[in-house]
Formats: sequence, structure tokens, C-alpha cells
Amino acid sequence: MNKKIKKRKRHKENILRLRQEGKTYSQIEKQLGCSRSVICYHCGNGNEKKRLQANGKKRSILQKKVSSFKCASPRHTLRVKLKGFKKRNSNNKKDPCSVNNICKNYSVKDVLKKIGLNPICYLTGKKININDGASYHLDHVIPTAKDGTNDLDNLNICVAEANMAKGKLSLDEFYKLCEDVIKWRDACEMNRKRKNI
Repeated sequence: MNKKIKKRKRHKENILRLRQEGKTYSQIEKQLGCSRSVICYHCGNGNEKKRLQANGKKRSILQKKVSSFKCASPRHTLRVKLKGFKKRNSNNKKDPCSVNNICKNYSVKDVLKKIGLNPICYLTGKKININDGASYHLDHVIPTAKDGTNDLDNLNICVAEANMAKGKLSLDEFYKLCEDVIKWRDACEMNRKRKNI
């Protein structure tokens, strides 16, 4: 048995021992320095393992992308997969958003209702195949870096290249950048034609 497996087994034994002693998940978390999900995994009679296995097998590409979108923050990319919502520490009592700046939860069904079954990129107008996960992104219309939320009304679908080009730009900034690129291309083309005359 290698060292990693031995360490995991010892970790599991410590979690179960502390739980039998009557320690709460929070106390175990502090004492062992492990996450609550690890504690749940070992203390939940295999239910967490079954749930994770079921989710891993049955989740569609769009479900995974919606989950990533909802959990995105300025420090994480769309590819980061979080197991669930993390509560945001907010001192503002009037703020109804308590989970990753989502005010009202939504599902894949809600996203499909918004984008349609045959969606087009909201930036380029290109058709998108939602079964080809590498070809599209779910974009924050107002980037999270500019205080955009992870709510459904701030979500739109676009081809991957357009989303990467847009990056953290607002729509106005992105449009201005595109206009500058076109102007420069036209100026270069005119200069080339003048030199060839």
C-alpha cells in the first residue's frame, strides 16, 4: 500500500473516531483541517459517494457548464467545477444574494428556455451545437470582474472564440475593440493597395 492510500485511510479513521466521540462537523473540520465535504463523504454511509457517482454519469455537457457558470467568480474560470454553492460572507443585510451572487436559483431547463434548443451566439450570430461543449461558453454579459452577477439574466451563450476575445470587457468595450480591429484592417488594406498601384 503506498503512502497516499495509507494517509487517506488514516484520515478516514480519524474523522470516524472524532465523529464517534460526538464532535460536530465544524469541530472535526477545525481539528483535522479537512473540508466539510470530505467529512460528509466518510460519515454519510456512502450516500455522498453514490450521489457523486450518479451526478458524474448523468450530467449533460450543458448541465456542467450551467453549474460552472453559477459558481464562477472573478478568481475562477468557467472550467472550475465546484461541488456546490459556497455561502458568501456579506455584511450587507439588505443584500438578498447569499450564494455566489445568485439572487434566484435556476436550472438547465431555465437556461434552455432562455437560449432555445438551437441557440446562436449572442456576439457573432453563429449557430451553436449545445452537445459540443468545447465549441461554446456561457458568458457573463456583464463580467464578474465588473460586478456582474451569476444570475440567469446575466447569462448568455457564445462561441468559445468570441468569449475568449471578449474576456473581462463590457459589451461596449468589446464592440469598440472590434471596431478598432476592423478600422485597422481596412487601413492596412488601403495602404497595401496604394503600394501596389
